[in-house]
Amino acid sequence: MGEVVNTVLLIEDNPGDARLIELMLAEDPDSPFRLSCVDRLSRGLEALDAEKPGLVLLDLSLPDSHGLETFDKVYAHSPTVPIIVLTGNDDQMIALNAVKTGAQDYLIKGKLDRELLVRAMQYSIERKRYQEQLEHQANYDALTGLPNRNLLHDRLKQAVYAQRHARAIAVVFIDLDHFKFINDSLGHSAGDRLLQQMADRLRDAVRDGDTVSRLGGDEFILVLNDQQNEDIVFRAMQRIIGEVSKPVVIDGQELTVTCSAGISLYPQDGPDVDTLLKNADAAMYRAKEHGRNNFQFYTAEMNKLVNERLSLESNLRRALERNELILHYQPKLDLKS
Repeated sequence: MGEVVNTVLLIEDNPGDARLIELMLAEDPDSPFRLSCVDRLSRGLEALDAEKPGLVLLDLSLPDSHGLETFDKVYAHSPTVPIIVLTGNDDQMIALNAVKTGAQDYLIKGKLDRELLVRAMQYSIERKRYQEQLEHQANYDALTGLPNRNLLHDRLKQAVYAQRHARAIAVVFIDLDHFKFINDSLGHSAGDRLLQQMADRLRDAVRDGDTVSRLGGDEFILVLNDQQNEDIVFRAMQRIIGEVSKPVVIDGQELTVTCSAGISLYPQDGPDVDTLLKNADAAMYRAKEHGRNNFQFYTAEMNKLVNERLSLESNLRRALERNELILHYQPKLDLKS
């Protein structure tokens, strides 16, 4: 008996059609497919969760669902599972529409034989796998595995436009300081490993619902969602800048790499994705001008508040170290006596 590599979920309410497909697959004892059959769409959706099949054979006409809506429900439930639509001679146009919207193939029940069925199943699984590879390449950076510019735009659009009520979002443009010098002196291979480590640090420094993406080179973008106020963004940026600047070992050599970051806030710094990115980029260049290894907000007034806070924190820290704080007691007076 061959090794089972794929569970095939057949959603078909006609016992004769289901039995025919079962017999076709049973002809080969070494078949890599194991068939599981249900007769309702509702049971099919439950089986998708429970069995995690590698392929779905789907009859569009079921007791609890009919036509293209049947496919739409299965595809929406499990978009990564390849689907082959089973159809009669009279509704091929519906099956074609299903292929246009995400099905891998369709088969006409009256013209079905074992060779055609198995070939269609193997082809659909491979085609779906190839589509996912292409989609991953189109949306993720090959070096770091982070979302690339395409996926960043999609995520940022969702964050900005998919809200009933405008909630603050921070867009952070990060550029590593003096990366070109490191790349040129240690070589591109070492530079790539440094970028991968920085990507991991940034990913670990944000929350699960946030996005870390790589634009290319040594440029990264963070999308920090649901930031209630600027104080929270300020604290988050202090932590992120601190994480990036921790020593890193590349080829046995310890390096300290810093970064410059610019922050734009939605909605006050821009109503759309492109404006937010442009303004965060401008703020990042201002951080470079301020000596690197710091972050700047896009708006001047926000930077003033941040700089005042930074100055106060720094002065207080130094005051504690130098014993510069003096305690004064205010006398309490009873004016009547």
